Amino acid sequence: MFVLAVCGGCATVPPSPGNAQAAAQANGDEYEGWLFKRLTGQREAGESMAAASQPGAPVEPLGPLVPGPSSARGAVRQASNLEVVSPAPALPAGPPPTIPNPLPDSGVSISSAQAKSDEEKGFDLAELSPENIYKNMKKAVGYGPNEQIARSAMEEGKRFFREKNYKTAAGKFATAADRWPDSPLEEDALFLKSESEFFSDQYPKAHDTIGGLLKKYPNSRHLDTVVSREFAIGRYWEKLYSSKPAPPVVPNVSDGTRPLFDAFGYAIQAYERVRQYDPSGPLADDALMALGNAYFRRGRFEDAAYNYDLLRKEYPNSEHLTNANLL
Repeated sequence: MFVLAVCGGCATVPPSPGNAQAAAQANGDEYEGWLFKRLTGQREAGESMAAASQPGAPVEPLGPLVPGPSSARGAVRQASNLEVVSPAPALPAGPPPTIPNPLPDSGVSISSAQAKSDEEKGFDLAELSPENIYKNMKKAVGYGPNEQIARSAMEEGKRFFREKNYKTAAGKFATAADRWPDSPLEEDALFLKSESEFFSDQYPKAHDTIGGLLKKYPNSRHLDTVVSREFAIGRYWEKLYSSKPAPPVVPNVSDGTRPLFDAFGYAIQAYERVRQYDPSGPLADDALMALGNAYFRRGRFEDAAYNYDLLRKEYPNSEHLTNANLL
């Protein structure tokens, strides 16, 4: 029996490759049948190819990124006709900075936004500072921020300024700055207030106003002008002190162009502001030289040497370099 089984096995002809593939497909996984594919939402390959070959079947062609020649099936782009698309022209940077127009009545103002943030923030110990107490008192009596009043005062101040009524104009500009703080309008109002005080020979007031402007707006667009005013005021006070020296503790009650105390000290402060707020400006080296010379005339040679040395190091191309080296 064993011999007959071996002979029968050897007599069996192996299936051809085609028959082997058919047999493998017939004996495949039971989950590959048509019912399983229908239940799972799949379609057989033959059905999908037949549906795609029908004339009425919709075809969605892929549109080209760059417009070009098209065919019946959609847009076709030839490789030889591809072009490099030039980038869009650069837009201009925009108009120069200007004072913004007034907000409409329904808009959100700066004061209302600050009030809302203060309500959300809650109580803070900083609210007990004298500055905040003063602001709250002004709001309570009706002198809080008001853009309409500020702009009206600004226009009146400009009118008085053009008429060379500088003292009245300074008061209007002060009102404009006070009624709409932390805004471009306040910056312009402080600048025009300092100009009005300067041209009305109220140099101490102009000096104080310029100090407030530079402290709050150190990068002001009016920097060149206010720095030149400070330098002129410092030069005037220094020469005035040289011609009429007075002890720093003796008050000045007769001359409105001089500070109340210590004209020389305020002249030094004016020079220092020039270099502090505009170190790369045209008057920075002049201010250092003026500081050195002022200290030299007073006999404060160490302070003079410090400013001369600073001039040599930071401004090697200054026209005062020769004198700074000699002194």
